[in-house]
Amino acid sequence: ASIKKSNTETPYEIIVVDNDEEKKIFKEIRTRYPYVRYIPNSINNGWGGGVNLGAKHAKGEYIYLLNPDTIIKNGAIDKLFHFMKGKSGIGVVSSTLLNREGKIYPLQGTKFLDPFVALFVYSFINKIFPQNIISRMFWLQDVDRTIPYRVDVAPLSASLIKRELFNKIGGFDENFFLYFEEYDLANKIAKLGYENYIIPRSSVVHIWGASANKTEKTQEFVKESRNYYFTKYYGKQVALFVEFLLRLDRKALLFIIITFIIFILGVILV
Repeated sequence: ASIKKSNTETPYEIIVVDNDEEKKIFKEIRTRYPYVRYIPNSINNGWGGGVNLGAKHAKGEYIYLLNPDTIIKNGAIDKLFHFMKGKSGIGVVSSTLLNREGKIYPLQGTKFLDPFVALFVYSFINKIFPQNIISRMFWLQDVDRTIPYRVDVAPLSASLIKRELFNKIGGFDENFFLYFEEYDLANKIAKLGYENYIIPRSSVVHIWGASANKTEKTQEFVKESRNYYFTKYYGKQVALFVEFLLRLDRKALLFIIITFIIFILGVILV
């Protein structure tokens, strides 16, 4: 409904991929939104798998990825399209994400993710020292967000990519069921020499997490996708080491430090 109300001038079609095991929304879409192309997925193969299926049915030269828990603001799609149209070397352009109150989410768009950065960004270190220099650089906290700005990794909740490029990189790796797809996509795009941007004038309200239950299962998706990401790019041993460190809390780390000190003292005394 918000897409219709956004006064989008660029010709478009709306495709909804239903990943739910129980197809509950078909009747409502057929009744309330007859212009929507409804694609039932025979299996639930995750967010990337759903996008890949929708892209196969899309007719346009561009694909606008859009999470279901979003509200499009006036002209948001057109502004992305006009920024990208006619330019070469642009991979993904993303809308600026707003919360329910219309304020910009402070953390969107990042640098590339590697094991060293992950230890500062995703471990308890970031909770204790959220303003550490590694986290600040990773989350681009000093960037000017009033003008279009380049990011290594663009958020994909509301983002535009050329179909030609999407096909060239093989779409999304469906081994990521949920989360970390943006880091994988960014790596594949960067290898081809493309750059990603966030466009402040293109704004979309994102009701974060409304389409995914915040349960223990969700946390398992995060851990599985994170582990797969580091295994894919850095090898299994590095991935296991990173995952071990990221799951440590302060008490566990203190225990390891004390044990290490006792071990060193024991060696010295002997």
